[in-house]
Amino acid sequence: MQRALQAMQALPAWARKPIMSGAMQAMQNPPEALKRLALAALPANVLLLFLPHLCKVSLLACEGRYSLQANIAPHSDRQREAEGESTRALLLGRCARAHRNSLETFPMFAAALLAAVACITPGMAGRREGSKTRGPMAAARLAAKYTLARLLYILVYVFGSNKW
Repeated sequence: MQRALQAMQALPAWARKPIMSGAMQAMQNPPEALKRLALAALPANVLLLFLPHLCKVSLLACEGRYSLQANIAPHSDRQREAEGESTRALLLGRCARAHRNSLETFPMFAAALLAAVACITPGMAGRREGSKTRGPMAAARLAAKYTLARLLYILVYVFGSNKW
């Protein structure tokens, strides 16, 4: 706790004020704060969704082989020509497949998270679970686990090797 307070005091005033305000609101209404925390996983996963694509574009740009023309038709001969036949081409292919996989799984995650958060009402959670924060805490915990799992999947899939 002392470390957290010291870290807060080390922040500049413009950053400390909104954090403290959010913390005060969270202490006044913990279930609502946990719902917001769970919903914060949505924009984080949108960023993760485009991480493999950004890796691919940056790899091509570093080599000077990226052009908007090649990106317009990603499965065309021009794109394959830009990617080349090297081991880097394998990395670029894994980036593209990881991006497509993220596009396929994100809608299901978003729908499940929104449904879970919509079903949480403080009165319901209090009657069934004995605690008003148990339902929102579970939603926040599961959203964080999914986000971490997606990040690990992308990193292992893109930068792993076929030996794994």
